[in-house]
Amino acid sequence: MSFGSTNKFFRVGPFAKVEDAASAFSENLYFSFLFEESVKEQLKIQEKYEEALKDDDKDAISFTRSQMQLYENIFSLTLGYGLGELES
Repeated sequence: MSFGSTNKFFRVGPFAKVEDAASAFSENLYFSFLFEESVKEQLKIQEKYEEALKDDDKDAISFTRSQMQLYENIFSLTLGYGLGELES
């Protein structure tokens, strides 16, 4: 999952390895943050969906169900991409 620039300051040696490790760590940290935020948003949508079911609001049920499906699809794609990065 390397989003960094190809113009590295250190190309070989121990500092190049440290630069690569620091870059990978920061990318993984940011990925974890985004993942956590998407899970929080998915939980909010789930609560709205349950409220819509209680209120028997057909429009809200339909809207929140489509939002939940969107987030589930994004989650599946992200998880698949993340696992693909781990394997390579």
